[in-house]
Amino acid sequence: MSNSGRTGGYVKPATGRQYILGGQDQLAGAAPTAGSLRLYAVQVPITTAYQQLGVNVTAAGAAGSTIQPAVYDVDAFGNPRNLILSGSALDTSAIAIPSAGPAGTLPAGWLWVGGLCLSAGAVPTVTSVAKSDHDPRGPFAPTDNAAGGTVLAFQNGLAALPAQFAGTYVSGSAPVLFVTL
Repeated sequence: MSNSGRTGGYVKPATGRQYILGGQDQLAGAAPTAGSLRLYAVQVPITTAYQQLGVNVTAAGAAGSTIQPAVYDVDAFGNPRNLILSGSALDTSAIAIPSAGPAGTLPAGWLWVGGLCLSAGAVPTVTSVAKSDHDPRGPFAPTDNAAGGTVLAFQNGLAALPAQFAGTYVSGSAPVLFVTL
């Protein structure tokens, strides 16, 4: 998150503005798999209150297609663990940047964020993280040597967000979350 108003080495975000959560540099458009929860790791520098979570839809999905934003904390080894925040399911059947509450607070530290895509037809294309260059697992993180960066967390076959993450890691993409402060 960045904006004018530096405070020490930290750039203070402005209320009412929308920011990419994480600032990864390997962004691309990707179509998530229906029923798949995809997550990427971010480090939040300070506890941050937000009003809404959102995604950037670059190609519309079928009528009724949604992505539900999700935020998971980390276990002692830096892996995704418990669902700590979730947003309302976002309509992804039109090109837009849908966002919705409820409002919440992102705790400082490492988090795994992304979303669960649900669709009975064509899935949307959304701005996604192709690879994460940031990982709480440090040198023990699984990597994709061909593409560089760490792999992303995923869990397939879901109809709702799980309270506890029980997935694995994969090369691929995860929907980028936007936060409105």
